Amino acid sequence: MTIESPPHSATAPGTGSPCTTQESPASAREATLICLMFFGSGIPALIYQLVWQRVLAEIFGVQIEAVTVIVTAFMIGLGCGSLAGGWLSTRTGLATLRVFALIELSIAALGAISLPVLAWVSDRVLGTSLPSMALITLALVIAPTMLMGATLPLLVRHWVIHSGSTGESVGRLYCMNTLGAASACVIASFLIFPFSGMRAATYLAAAINATIAASALATYLRSRASTNGGVMASPRLTETPAAWTSTGAPLAVKFGACLWLAALGGGVSMSFEVFLFRTISFASGGNASAFATTLAMFLAGLAMGAQAAGRWCGDAAGNLPRLAHRILNTQLAAIVVSAALLPIAGALAVRSPVALFPFLYLAVFSIGTAWGTLLPLLSQLSIAPDHRAGLRTSQLYLANIAGSACGSLFTGFVAMQCFGLVQISIGLTLAGAVTLGRFASVLPGTPRNMRRRYTVAALVFALCAAWLVPPMTRDLFGALEYKSATDTSAVVDVLENRHGIVTVAADGTVYGGGMYDGKFNVDPINDTNMVFRPYGLAAAAPPAPRRVLMVGLSSGSWAQVLVNMPGVESLTVVELNDGYATLIDQHPNVASLLRNPKVTLITDDGRRWLRQYRAQPFDMIVMNTTFFMRAHASLLLSREMLTLTRDRLAPDGVLMYNTTSSQRVQRTGCEVFGNGVMLGNNLVLSTSPIRWDLSRWREAMLAWRIDGKPVIDPDNPAHRDYLRGFAQRFPGPDIATADTGTTPPMPSCRTILAQTQDVTAITDDNMGSEWRFRYGIE
Repeated sequence: MTIESPPHSATAPGTGSPCTTQESPASAREATLICLMFFGSGIPALIYQLVWQRVLAEIFGVQIEAVTVIVTAFMIGLGCGSLAGGWLSTRTGLATLRVFALIELSIAALGAISLPVLAWVSDRVLGTSLPSMALITLALVIAPTMLMGATLPLLVRHWVIHSGSTGESVGRLYCMNTLGAASACVIASFLIFPFSGMRAATYLAAAINATIAASALATYLRSRASTNGGVMASPRLTETPAAWTSTGAPLAVKFGACLWLAALGGGVSMSFEVFLFRTISFASGGNASAFATTLAMFLAGLAMGAQAAGRWCGDAAGNLPRLAHRILNTQLAAIVVSAALLPIAGALAVRSPVALFPFLYLAVFSIGTAWGTLLPLLSQLSIAPDHRAGLRTSQLYLANIAGSACGSLFTGFVAMQCFGLVQISIGLTLAGAVTLGRFASVLPGTPRNMRRRYTVAALVFALCAAWLVPPMTRDLFGALEYKSATDTSAVVDVLENRHGIVTVAADGTVYGGGMYDGKFNVDPINDTNMVFRPYGLAAAAPPAPRRVLMVGLSSGSWAQVLVNMPGVESLTVVELNDGYATLIDQHPNVASLLRNPKVTLITDDGRRWLRQYRAQPFDMIVMNTTFFMRAHASLLLSREMLTLTRDRLAPDGVLMYNTTSSQRVQRTGCEVFGNGVMLGNNLVLSTSPIRWDLSRWREAMLAWRIDGKPVIDPDNPAHRDYLRGFAQRFPGPDIATADTGTTPPMPSCRTILAQTQDVTAITDDNMGSEWRFRYGIE
């Protein structure tokens, strides 16, 4: 093998003067191509991560433990790949671009077959423990992620020959790859997912990998042809890697100290990302694109920070005080932003909602920029630009990834379970200050007063945040939920745990993740939460619905109604967030639900639990689904999920779920079941014809009792009016009434299918309208 020519002719580090070899146009062109190729390789990597995370949610569910395990497994693969790439980079006579081309081609092959493999494995690992599933997930993603992780140290080894500056090399390459990943988030969120779906996304990612492989191979062949044709190479290139020596300034910091700093910085930065995502997700009401857009801005910030740090390392070679000033100023600015983030967000939500999200994304970018400077700078301070630069970079990168994984696990599992959003914000501000102080303390060659000044300033900002932020964010959640709306009820209770944020207003309204999620009410006469829907099931359910399943607990109001339906013997409730039970216990009209012997409350992801369930079928299933455009909503509304629920029903059983007035949701349910009718905005489905029996419903209403009290008092005129009004409002499938004109208030599946012929059903692959809603289309 031959050592390829560098992107540019070498410059003697520390002198700024070119070497005797003049830079050729071909080498400049190669530098540009390498940057573009590494930018391009970041695009499919993030597309794969977004798609695989979505597909693996079918195995794990969408709870925070599952997402954290998936992301951690992805990081472990990148870290192991980085080590492998670092070891490979020390090989004598390595043709780096040829190896890079082979890696990209391998990723393309694995990516193209990834979805069928994941689906095959998914069907065979149901019911295993979380640790076992974590190991299975790692086994699934380890090969492609190791290949992805190997590319950075390989190209650093290739690039450092020319630059003579490890920090500059790491900064430039890390910037391009991370910027490509940020672009992938935007492309996937705004173009690929809305209009193509997941399968097309993986094929596109594989095609990009293959294109990059072809480009890298062509660049390698052209470079070798130029060398064989007599083009003079840099003197550094004619030597074997073992002969390389660092001509730059002596290393400033011990490598071991930088490893610890890289891990600490990775942990704090990943914790910031998790915190920022939760803030934006809550403020957006669980918007499907919140994760992708937050990640895009954070990655773009990391990229710009790496680019700036790489440039500073090149410009300020040998001038540590100047370099330290730039880096410490950037870190200090991020601490100020993190301290002020929540108070400013709360104020903007009320006074200028249009500026809320631009501010939040700008804050994400600013914080990401500060943490993006860390890796290139640590590389500059502790890694010599010699033949071991790639190996050392891989070790530093591994430490950073290990810290990131630990930060993700700690924040996702521990911090968000024990502390609220405000407390986590203060803790991260303090952690950022400690990291800055630790970093300043190891910088040699800088005045002690300067290091002390920055450390004290950072700690002062953090302590001020701990003192001032809590009183300034007392009404934070109400502000982020209501924005500038005026006819609202004050938030009186907030429950925060690792599954999300649930708030309760003074009028009993429940908000889950910043979006309406029901009310504490079981009274059909004073109906504030459309509770007529679970009561109305008595007209469509089998004559004796004994076994009932409910997916989603929320306020517990629907569950309280269903478990007290005449004839019901058992109610199984599957709820992801166990915090709802705490809130239910505080409200008298639903509190008895938790102590009802007929109720079995299971904390799990609804879809995952249904996939594992193989016992006696249910007579009735009710899914308390959220708005169709929210993140992961289509996992409960897709054809695959509805087929699963159909298979868990008894022959004459019924399924009811909220369509939130989506035509796609309605058409999907009717395609799967064939028989159904709309009850308000809910769809009641069965494999048998729906027999709408109002006389049976009236008998059930008169027999219905909750906590020993009748729901309907036949001697009360208002109650008699309710019974008569319900029968007039919901006379049966496709029956027109005088007050509704020609449009039947309860269209059947036959009518729905006829009216939605141009509508595409929801599948796991197209993800419904989660990504299309922003365009005003379903």
